[in-house]
This record gives sequence, C-alpha cells and structure tokens, in this order.
Amino acid sequence: MTSTKIKIAQIIIAIVLIIALWGISPWLSLIGLVPIIFACVGFCPVCYFLGRCSIKK
Repeated sequence: MTSTKIKIAQIIIAIVLIIALWGISPWLSLIGLVPIIFACVGFCPVCYFLGRCSIKK
C-alpha cells in the first residue's frame, strides 16, 4: 500500500501529464491515466521495483 503523500504526488503528476500532452494529441494525454489508476489501486511501481520507499507511511 502506498502512503497518502505518494497518492497525491501520483495524481498531480497525472494532471500535469494530461495537460501537457493534450496539446500534442488528445489520445497521447491518456498516458496521464496510468498514475491515476496506480493512485486509486494503491500501487507505487517505483517503490515496488526499488524494494523500498523514501516517503514514510
């Protein structure tokens, strides 16, 4: 499970990606949905693959 700070960071990153990529292609902006899905599910791929998390829960 991820902490609230990580979930908020993932949602902010997703919003920035959606806004930034919308100008290039609306379809490309769908990449921003990936961090939102991870935040809703409670999974942090960086923490998982590194085997640790730098943000305290």
